[in-house]
Amino acid sequence: MDINAIQQAADALLEVRRGAPPIAALPLGCEPTSFAEVYAIQDAVTQAVSPAAGWKLGKLPDGGLLCAPLHQETIRYRPTLSVAALNDPLVEAELAFRMTRDIARGTTAEALCKAMIFVPLFEILGSRFVKMFETPLLPNLADNFGSAVIAIGDEVPDWTTTDRAAMTVRIEGDDEVLHVLDYAPKLDAAIALVAAFAERFEDRFEMLPAGTLVTTGSMTVPFAPKRRIIADYGPLGVNELIFSDA
Repeated sequence: MDINAIQQAADALLEVRRGAPPIAALPLGCEPTSFAEVYAIQDAVTQAVSPAAGWKLGKLPDGGLLCAPLHQETIRYRPTLSVAALNDPLVEAELAFRMTRDIARGTTAEALCKAMIFVPLFEILGSRFVKMFETPLLPNLADNFGSAVIAIGDEVPDWTTTDRAAMTVRIEGDDEVLHVLDYAPKLDAAIALVAAFAERFEDRFEMLPAGTLVTTGSMTVPFAPKRRIIADYGPLGVNELIFSDA
């Protein structure tokens, strides 16, 4: 893809963000065929929307990493949202961290634990594609895997000293229990994922600035919006999300 095709792909995604209907696919000839092209599309969208205040991480079956920016304007504290304003929204409860200092390439997991604050987080998916789960990997990643809103709760500075045996998350929607699970092993995997990202930041930059939010993927399968969703992480806090029209 040349720079014009990259910008056309970004423009197609930006039009949906600005209110146009979701698209079935990127324009012909503008479909990324490599992670480098995906990240170039992400960068073009980010430049037009708002700065990257965080990163969303994922792992490929072969062990490779995926990353997508979290736009500053999408990160909100315990927000009230509208289902009607999003394309087939889904909710994920995640494990996330905020950096307390600049993180250089090669920072170890042990050093990261001392430089991160835990953040209970919901990610709300609202893809720019008509059918997100039928869209191929690379276009989906170009669209930040459908990330629409990041809903954060109160940060937990002393998270490394909490009792691992008490690390159970209980997720309720409109007083119905949706999920209950032990997340201590998932927390270990989340730290390892952030450390793997810090090895080289997928060659996108040299340093992760202090204040950056990093989220590491859903602890559960995505679930449909409810009027009031609460995720109680036990010793690591509570997060709440409201949908006014669910």
